[in-house]
Amino acid sequence: MVDREAEFHIDAYKASGAELIMGSGRFAGPKTIEVRLNQGDTRSLAGNEIVINVGTHAAIPDVPGLEAARALTHIEALELDYLPAHLIVLGGGYVGIEMAQAYRRFGSRVTIVEPGRQLMGREDADVAEEMQRVLERRRVLKFCSTHGLPMFTACPVMRSP
Repeated sequence: MVDREAEFHIDAYKASGAELIMGSGRFAGPKTIEVRLNQGDTRSLAGNEIVINVGTHAAIPDVPGLEAARALTHIEALELDYLPAHLIVLGGGYVGIEMAQAYRRFGSRVTIVEPGRQLMGREDADVAEEMQRVLERRRVLKFCSTHGLPMFTACPVMRSP
């Protein structure tokens, strides 16, 4: 699943006419970047405008007991070869909601634990509230906010029907 998604995005870059350069870069001078390409070569690039997409990486938060529970990142969850009976998703942002919705549709019970006041914390409250209503109507999730409290002390595990 992950390989298919990566291939989709690489193909989209190619179709757009943009050049995608994969490697590690550093500024070598004013308006100049030196890139150590993944294939091993080095390439120097210069331009008036430089856009750097450093990407992101999955992280497991420092929550007592989480390491012992063998928590998964969203990448590892996509690579599972079995369906968990109950999935607890930490974080109610876009990735967490997508993961919750997908696994609920596969048949897992799902609980989202969000440390903020609402799902989709960067959105206006009315948008987040509507998203929560839509997901609840579709029986995709149960939602628990831990806003202002340590994670899990505020949230008894709730079960989706």
